[in-house]
Amino acid sequence: MTRGVNWSKVWVIRDAEDGVAKLLPTGSKFWLEPVRASGGIAYYCLRADPGGMKSCFIDQNFYPIGFTGLSVEALPAWHDDEKTRAIFQAAAVKVREAGRADHRVERLEAVIKTGKSERRLARIYCFPGAEQDGRDWMVFDLIGGASARHAGHTRGRKSDGPVALDDGTANGDPGG
Repeated sequence: MTRGVNWSKVWVIRDAEDGVAKLLPTGSKFWLEPVRASGGIAYYCLRADPGGMKSCFIDQNFYPIGFTGLSVEALPAWHDDEKTRAIFQAAAVKVREAGRADHRVERLEAVIKTGKSERRLARIYCFPGAEQDGRDWMVFDLIGGASARHAGHTRGRKSDGPVALDDGTANGDPGG
């Protein structure tokens, strides 16, 4: 899922749930620059066009985590209409639930400071060729509040699960 993905291409947020739309507005563009160490990719640094994503995401490091693949059913080609948005958002919610339920799922992950004392766990899942026109598709999952301290960082203990009201997902594909 994250191995072999060309993260450095420009990605566009196509849709976002209400709770995260203010942080990841529709139309935001970003790319992830690989940072290498010891011959491999150690992490990716998020870059974005000005005026899109909130500044708390800019220059954040996202680390590859997990080893278990996650799959999605084939998605239609993206069209900016309510029917397509509903299909993609339903698929994004399934990815979010599966990814939060299994800490072994492959993803990119970062802790983002979104306020003076508020941190969110940000996860990016990618599905190469998931759209019927062959485009890659990604899900950006934000976990807020107390759950950001637990989800994915339990070191063998069962996660307490998400609790914040502003948890949510955004999804998109390569721009163009």
